[in-house]
Amino acid sequence: MYADGHSISDGGALSRPSRYRRQREGKRSGEAPARGEDSGGDGEGAKGDRKRAVKMKIDVGADEVAAGLAFLGIALLVIGIGAGIYAYLQILPVKGWYEQAYSAADAEQMALWLDNLLAEMERLGMTHGHYALIFKNPHNDASLDYEVFKTLKERCLEVQKYPKGSMDYAESLEDIRRQMDKTDFNPWWWYMCNCLGGVYAWVLVFWWWIILVVAGVLWWWYEE
Repeated sequence: MYADGHSISDGGALSRPSRYRRQREGKRSGEAPARGEDSGGDGEGAKGDRKRAVKMKIDVGADEVAAGLAFLGIALLVIGIGAGIYAYLQILPVKGWYEQAYSAADAEQMALWLDNLLAEMERLGMTHGHYALIFKNPHNDASLDYEVFKTLKERCLEVQKYPKGSMDYAESLEDIRRQMDKTDFNPWWWYMCNCLGGVYAWVLVFWWWIILVVAGVLWWWYEE
């Protein structure tokens, strides 16, 4: 017992509740920030997970688009090569008779081979259309070239009246060849622009590389 009359047990009884209360308040004050910090960390983690998920979806989407474009570009390349070869095979007779008529040694052969050239042009329908898809003009008009070849054939019949080996005979044949050179005769372009769908043929033959470039850029971005 102390001098003021309080006992140790009383002092202990009086001091114990205040001590416990301070401990409980300290615990509560310490736990609240911890829970706040945990909830904030969880929120930031959730946001980071969402961002990563979105980025992963974008990356996967870019990869799929790049693969699809690459497949489309390669398919167009193969189809375009096939279309170009097919067009070349179709116009081979026209090209062949044109070259034969141009290199003919005398007027009789030139007239005969020009006649064959005109027959092949009629068979393919080269009596109309242009050797161009956009910039059409009289210089690339197939119908005008058809008329020129008809006139040159008649000219060959007139040249046959000259004596072979004469200056007039040789100069007339050379003049006919110069007239053939002045034409913008291009059967392959005519076939691609008029018989294989026009714009679609240009897409098949030329646009494949643009699609492949776009696919390459997307793939590069995905790898980054």
